[in-house]
Formats: sequence, structure tokens, C-alpha cells
Amino acid sequence: MYFSGLSLSYLWLYFANPMAPLRHEYMEGVILGLFISLPFWLLASGLLFPARRVVSRRVFIALNTPSVVLGVGFLLLNLYALFMAMAS
Repeated sequence: MYFSGLSLSYLWLYFANPMAPLRHEYMEGVILGLFISLPFWLLASGLLFPARRVVSRRVFIALNTPSVVLGVGFLLLNLYALFMAMAS
């Protein structure tokens, strides 16, 4: 959870400082934060899957949503970094 917040903090700094000379360092912080937090959310989602009939639907969706959002965000940010590296 901490690394997800840290990743959002770096994302905020990335967009808040458009003229910073080392702006790409913030995006690296976002990617590293997502990289570290993603296994936790996937583990929480994976361990909850067998108990999906016992746990309420609201709790099941509440724990699966961050893992899906972080997984897609991690994929998109890696593609963004790849495209920016190819463009320079």
C-alpha cells in the first residue's frame, strides 16, 4: 500500500514540474513504485480467489480492483517509457 502511494506521489511530481530538467526521474519512481507494489496486490487478489464464494462481492471487488488497475497502469507506464526511449 505504501509503494502505491509513493508511486502516485512521483506521478504528481511528474505532472507538477513540467520544466524540471530531470523530469524523467519521476517517471522512473512511478514505475519502480508500481513494480514493488504489484506483487502484493496480485497475491491478495490470488489468495482471495478461492474464497470468492465465502467473501462478500463488495470485498472481492474492492481487493481485485487495485490489482487490475495497477497491472494495467504498470503495463501502460512501461510502454510509455519504451516509446520515450525509442523517440530519443
